Amino acid sequence: MIFKLTKASTSPPKKNLKVFLWVWLGQLISGIGTQLTLFAMGVFVYQKSQSVSQFAWMILAIYLPPILLTPIAGYLADHYHRRWIMILTDAGAIAGILILGSLLQFDYSVNWQIYLLLGISSAFSSLQVPAYLAATTLMVPQEFLSRANGLIMISHSIIQLVAPFIAPWLILSLKLPGIILFDFLSFCFVFTILLIVRFPEITPSWRSQPIISNFNPIQEAQQGWNHIRNSPRLLSLLLLISVTYATLGATEVLFTPFVLSFATVEKLGILLSMAGLGWLMGSLMVSLWRSPPNLIKPIIGGIFIQGWMLMGAGGEWTIKIFPVFVFGIACYCIVCPIILSFNQTIWQQQIEPQHQGQVFAIRLAIEWSFRLIILVLAAPLADKVFEPFFQGNTSLLNHISFFTGRGEGRGIAVLLSIIGIINLFVASWAYFYSPLLQLNIKKSL
Repeated sequence: MIFKLTKASTSPPKKNLKVFLWVWLGQLISGIGTQLTLFAMGVFVYQKSQSVSQFAWMILAIYLPPILLTPIAGYLADHYHRRWIMILTDAGAIAGILILGSLLQFDYSVNWQIYLLLGISSAFSSLQVPAYLAATTLMVPQEFLSRANGLIMISHSIIQLVAPFIAPWLILSLKLPGIILFDFLSFCFVFTILLIVRFPEITPSWRSQPIISNFNPIQEAQQGWNHIRNSPRLLSLLLLISVTYATLGATEVLFTPFVLSFATVEKLGILLSMAGLGWLMGSLMVSLWRSPPNLIKPIIGGIFIQGWMLMGAGGEWTIKIFPVFVFGIACYCIVCPIILSFNQTIWQQQIEPQHQGQVFAIRLAIEWSFRLIILVLAAPLADKVFEPFFQGNTSLLNHISFFTGRGEGRGIAVLLSIIGIINLFVASWAYFYSPLLQLNIKKSL
């Protein structure tokens, strides 16, 4: 059988940086195809519906499955060969994309079938995340983990840089089904790489027996949570990073409608490419930066910078002075890979390889839940509260409009400012919380 587990080896698995680089390349190509599809779908949904809520439903369909499936994802990553998990989940994601492309070939209406298929594809992709992260720990020598995580952030940066830049042209030339076909071909590329390479594997002796009869993903999730709960430092780190993911969720659902309120789709693509360039710069910094003895301070500093940048979005002058607007986006995105890479390095150093699947799964579920909650709340707040208020004519608005402005998009801008203030508050708390500051890359459990 493909997934038959062997007895534990007494020697640690051999590190293989070359294998990691091949897998990284495949994930990069596949990510570009997926981001092209998401960009095209986002523009299509918003332009057809003119509703932030409809746009949010699409994002919800993408991010809800990973949260719901984290117990199963962690269970699979710790019990089965991680390479085959990635192979089979990629196959499932490819099937979902193909069906979506076939549907759009005949019906361009925004309906539940599109959201469902996006959700199915996302579900398969999410099942491989803990396996990929845990396999990275085994493939990469410990002294290169931080730089390897920087390379992962570089791939995200290239995706964010390239996809929005070429997406408007592809929308006009290939149309939406053609972009989905491109996405399918990119999945085939990473699928081929995974079939060729071999991962270092580890099979703990206490799990070398057949485990199909002991399938209990809820218990696995509980065990992963216990690892986190028993370390107050890791628990506080989890809460801190969850704020960053919540902020990402808000910007993801609000940024596109905000920009389209005063700019064209072409300018949106340029701005998203600039954001990708910021991610790339930050990722290069991480990949070349020798890890400091304490990784928490750069994380806190990055969250503080993000708070300031978001808070500045509430001022109307930020969109009137375009270089200032671009500078704010670049600063926000530069610190993102620093925060996420150093956070991932800490978790990889703190958790033993045989437990990383279950711990990473529950950790990601909590982080993504914060992202999803803000995503769900931000859309109705923008549509039903902030946008109507800033397009109205009240005495309060007359008093504050000299700073915030009024009209379409200004409500979203103020909502982003409020989220920025929350970031500043949380970063200030973290800076004075001594147990968190003592957490470094040395094992502290």
